[in-house]
Amino acid sequence: MRRLISAFSVAALLVGGAFGGTAAAKSFPGVIALPGATSAEGIATGIGSSFFAGDLLQGDIYRGDLRSGSASLFVDAPGGRMAFGMKVDVPHNLLFVAGGFTGQAYVYDARTGADVAVLGLANPALGTLINDVV
Repeated sequence: MRRLISAFSVAALLVGGAFGGTAAAKSFPGVIALPGATSAEGIATGIGSSFFAGDLLQGDIYRGDLRSGSASLFVDAPGGRMAFGMKVDVPHNLLFVAGGFTGQAYVYDARTGADVAVLGLANPALGTLINDVV
């Protein structure tokens, strides 16, 4: 009986690995380029297979698709902005972005990329880092 269970377990692992691993590898690309980004930081998933990623030093936001591996500039941020952590509020279609050493957080329309709000959270002269969005 033990030998039968062991043989079945090994067969199940081999079959699962052969089919499960191959399907997963074909579903998503291993690397997605952000054209023009110089310092990628922060990523948030949106609706379906969409995602947003930020350029740390430029503050730009890219939108892409995890399945196709495509990405393009979504928000060409004004000078002085930074983009650290981010999170999408899917029900309200809002993208929240931590502004790093600026002491600010930015809220964008997740459909259009339009500015919704700029939130002053700390005095940047004090060396505060706004790093994550929860």
